[in-house]
Amino acid sequence: MDFAPPKYARVIAAIQQRIRDGEYAPGDMLPSETQLVREFGVGRTTVVRALQTLAMQGWIEREHGRGSFVKGRPPEPPADRARPLGVLGRSVLKRHQGPAINMLV
Repeated sequence: MDFAPPKYARVIAAIQQRIRDGEYAPGDMLPSETQLVREFGVGRTTVVRALQTLAMQGWIEREHGRGSFVKGRPPEPPADRARPLGVLGRSVLKRHQGPAINMLV
């Protein structure tokens, strides 16, 4: 069985890659929600969820009435420390309904 990531996760990954590649530089305004909906062929709720997640992870900052702005790449946690599961990790665990692991080592 093939696993397809949730649509919002694909939007997140694409925006993160654009930030990594320098297409979106710190301080740049991201395209509007409407533009992202058209570009990715997803619903507004999907785009909003992706932007909220990116803001929570420290990639962007959202300003009500103004838009979303790139903060840059958030610092990577040290490799020797445990970290919470990310968006995709939780999604996989929910789909498989197996024993949940809260921390990756």
